[in-house]
Amino acid sequence: MNEIGILKAQLHGEQQRIAEIANALGERANVQPSVDYLVFALTRFEERDQALADLVAADAPMPGAIRDAVRVALAQSGTSREVLKRLEAGMRSRSWDELKAFLNDVWWPRRAALSSLVHDGIGVAAWRSVATLDADSILEERARYNRARAPA
Repeated sequence: MNEIGILKAQLHGEQQRIAEIANALGERANVQPSVDYLVFALTRFEERDQALADLVAADAPMPGAIRDAVRVALAQSGTSREVLKRLEAGMRSRSWDELKAFLNDVWWPRRAALSSLVHDGIGVAAWRSVATLDADSILEERARYNRARAPA
């Protein structure tokens, strides 16, 4: 597997774990480890979107059609920040339906579109800067995920 494939696989795995944890909210009495995981992971995706926007604004090498499509996709609803707002509202109401619906119907398709656009449209160095992945961040994400899945 090439480096871009490895980065993309890690990011896709994180997206799947976000969906898994969010869709399981309310199944446990103590949701705090799940909330902690979601805040951590979604904040990282928000940072990645900003890094991608910065890359596009800096005229990084990529085909013009892809640059334009990335701009459009970044401007669409479905940001991680919007998911975090719904998570906060869910904490107050203890109702997770709106969060789950938004995550599955809006956030996930936006993530997939962005991933598809940049997969072949940017080089390895750009992927590294956008993915913001290193061993420590991967280990931290996995540790938080494991705490969120641990029996209460």
